[in-house]
Amino acid sequence: MQAGSTASTKTSSLAVWSLILGLLSLVFSCLTGLPSIILGAIGLTKINKSEGRLTGTGLAIAGIVLGVVCSLISFGLLAGLIMPAVGQVQARAAEMQDLSNVRQLGLACQVYASDHDGVFPENLDELYPRYIFSIRLLQTQNGEPFRYVSGLSDTVNVNTVLIYSDPYADGDRAVSFVGGHALFVREAEFSLPDAP
Repeated sequence: MQAGSTASTKTSSLAVWSLILGLLSLVFSCLTGLPSIILGAIGLTKINKSEGRLTGTGLAIAGIVLGVVCSLISFGLLAGLIMPAVGQVQARAAEMQDLSNVRQLGLACQVYASDHDGVFPENLDELYPRYIFSIRLLQTQNGEPFRYVSGLSDTVNVNTVLIYSDPYADGDRAVSFVGGHALFVREAEFSLPDAP
């Protein structure tokens, strides 16, 4: 190299790859977006330390911007897809808790009946605090009270509805029967006993 001549410059390969991966992140989102951000940041650092021997600042910045934007968009889309599923899982979990609660209430009614000559309580409030540990058991997870068929005794058919919830969005009800078992019953199959 002769004195007085300038050193040759070259484009940073990290900046070039950052831009390429940033463009690919339009299709592959985070798969190439995150590497684009990392390579762009490293490329910018090396370009700044090269004292003019490396160029490609614009390429690195473009790669970082594309990687960030596409990654944020993909995270937003993913969250938008996941949120309805999370809501459905939470609703189903609340229904399962209601089923557990009506089962506990049905069993508490049986214990009450064994203490009261086979007669179930006139209302569910009579179960608290001796037969159930929490007054909260008397409500669904949505805060609505469970429905109760009063005037029954343990001599009726074990498959007679005793306690039930209002129908859920899917058309099921949490139902406890005189026999102590509980299950979900479709609205079309649900019927209350005749008045005693």
